[in-house]
Amino acid sequence: MRIGVLAHPRRPESNVVAKEVVRIAQAHGLETWLRETWTEADVRDQIPGSDLIIAIGGDGAMPHAARVCAAYKVPVFGLNMGYLGFLTEGSPENWEA
Repeated sequence: MRIGVLAHPRRPESNVVAKEVVRIAQAHGLETWLRETWTEADVRDQIPGSDLIIAIGGDGAMPHAARVCAAYKVPVFGLNMGYLGFLTEGSPENWEA
């Protein structure tokens, strides 16, 4: 399984969480790639062949990641580091479960 992790490009604190997600995923034997800052053009070549994308941020990060992943039918799992979190499924405290 190959997982991509997209930190929030304008929230440096999300980089710490992104690196922890990668560390744990790799410890479980998963192949990973990480972008700490990114645009849709930056990750477009990495999405195909990925089984899951983890988007770290808030309700703005989910549509941003979903827009680029939809063309390749790659699911997006959101970790909320924003303010509302209506579109994100997890948080940095409970994502691993």
